Amino acid sequence: MVSWKQFLAALSLCLVPGAASALTYSVVTIGSDRAAIVADGAIEHNEGQRFREFLAGAASRGAVPQALMIHSPGGIASGAFDLGFTLRQLGFGVIVAAVRRDPSSGAAVLLPGRCASACVLAMMGGRRRVVPDASRIYVHRHRTLYANDNRDAIPPGMMAPGRQSAGFVDAMRSYASMMGVDPGLVTLSDSVPHEAARLLTPSEVRRFRRVGLPVGEEDV
Repeated sequence: MVSWKQFLAALSLCLVPGAASALTYSVVTIGSDRAAIVADGAIEHNEGQRFREFLAGAASRGAVPQALMIHSPGGIASGAFDLGFTLRQLGFGVIVAAVRRDPSSGAAVLLPGRCASACVLAMMGGRRRVVPDASRIYVHRHRTLYANDNRDAIPPGMMAPGRQSAGFVDAMRSYASMMGVDPGLVTLSDSVPHEAARLLTPSEVRRFRRVGLPVGEEDV
């Protein structure tokens, strides 16, 4: 069986480096006692390593929550796989949500989030996956692997046209299976032109977010 490190190494041979603004991490407290790690922005190369480095720093300052709230338009596919594997190894749950500061009180406010394109690959790694009703999941066919920039994100201005190789589709299906997610989500994504985006319906979200949870577990 191919290990996650071998999987990422093989995938990296197909990807061309590209510049992107980094996903940022922070620990926030919602309300009086509900803490989570918030990830906001575009997914970068070596995102799993970046996340581990953040966790190491956060742990030196206190307890680290085991839930990740993500709000992302997508990013670099290899980084999304890397982050997904890392989340699964560390046992993190993933919630699609955004957090903003109230301008008057400075308190953290929980808002609907968006997880699009490559972000969905990262979300698959969550031991538990939660998509609140007002949050949105967008999918499309992932970009060609041989363009000048391997960013895979929404809006279309951040994307390169083209169809990815069949090998990459197979890799995504294998990854989905490893994460306990129905590979049908990959099939659905591949049916949507790269230059467009498909909002998952509530029934599709319910179907895909719950696949792979341990028996008897509830969403975070």
